[in-house]
Amino acid sequence: MASFHPLLAARAFNTPLLIQPSKLDAITGALLRRWGVQADGGTGAYTTRQGTLREPGYRVVDGVAVIDVFGVLAHRGGIAADSSYILGYQQIATRLEAALADRQVDRIMLDIDSPGGEVAGAFELAEQIRAADPRKPVYAVADSLAASAAYLVGSAAREFSVTRTGYAGSIGVVWRHVDFSRAMEQDGIGVTQLYAGKRKTAGNPFEPLPDDVRAEFQADIDTLYSMFVDAVAAYRGVRAQRLRDTEARVYMGRDAVAMGLADRVETADEMLARISGRQRGSAATHTAASATPAASRTSSPAAQAAASTDSLKQITDKAYAGGLAAGRMAERERLRGILQSDAARGREPLARHCAFEACMTVEESLRLLTSAPQASIRPLGRLDAAMANIPQPNIGPDSAEAEMTDPERQRSLVSAIAAGAAMSSNTTKGDRP
Repeated sequence: MASFHPLLAARAFNTPLLIQPSKLDAITGALLRRWGVQADGGTGAYTTRQGTLREPGYRVVDGVAVIDVFGVLAHRGGIAADSSYILGYQQIATRLEAALADRQVDRIMLDIDSPGGEVAGAFELAEQIRAADPRKPVYAVADSLAASAAYLVGSAAREFSVTRTGYAGSIGVVWRHVDFSRAMEQDGIGVTQLYAGKRKTAGNPFEPLPDDVRAEFQADIDTLYSMFVDAVAAYRGVRAQRLRDTEARVYMGRDAVAMGLADRVETADEMLARISGRQRGSAATHTAASATPAASRTSSPAAQAAASTDSLKQITDKAYAGGLAAGRMAERERLRGILQSDAARGREPLARHCAFEACMTVEESLRLLTSAPQASIRPLGRLDAAMANIPQPNIGPDSAEAEMTDPERQRSLVSAIAAGAAMSSNTTKGDRP
């Protein structure tokens, strides 16, 4: 077995990572080859081009400080591996603070091309970026990859863009345990561990992972996942459940915008031109057009998310009220078209059935009503005829006749009603079989 580097191994294995699994495959393959372990299937398909170490600092272009965020991210970087350069969060933070103090810089752009990296330091850097924005606006672009921890860092910017073929997302956590016990056994190497405390060596690479330790690690992963989701939800103003539903997918270009992970599709050069003001032709125009209200620039991520939610609720409520009013108007027109149609005359019960029970359209109701026979009109009987000849008093509450006191008129009405009743009685008796 070749030279083993325990410190390097501890950065890649048996620790939670915010990194794309494919990139972790490349790192794993490179390290295993160094240690003389043959990885099944090789790693050529996952190996990226050799990273180049850049001089510390940042570039200033038209008043914009461009900070490159390339390669795998780690709490403390500066390590050159076979697959890429490992950049430290503290290096990015140092460049950010220097740009904030630079009087020739009025805006900052993070040019990101990274698969992510370690958990330690990622959340702190994201918070530092968000806190820096009120001092100088911070922008970020996925050029062409901002995955996992790199996306967490970029999502803290006030605007996040992605190139047309770039990718953003991978909101998830991975923890890879490597067991060297069988490889070491074949090489005749044994490891004896002396320790105090049952969990002191939990998850070590010299033995298989016990089930109880696996459960503990999974609990930590779930906690970190919730922290990741909640942070991005606050920074981007997107519902946490929507982010969970991505299931750690990465999205390309316009799909990333559609999912709410990015604000627009543009290259790094296009973003640089836009935020520097060169597209608008004058610094004064740029200042007026790109300035963000102080309230939104100094508000907390939670407040910005709440404002976004309130705005969406107002739009939804307005659309609902408009739809409800339109629906009521359409229903009134439908009922009027059925119940007041010529076809409903003589077929009123059927018309009411079409309108209220069957909920038929006007056209369907008219076809049915037209084909149905009209109800026959009952001729007036003798009682009806007799009652028709009797003067009917107006007994409404506002009628003068309601308080009529003329005795002659009262006796006349009583006699007329009695005569009508007698006629009705005789008619009924004569009609009996």
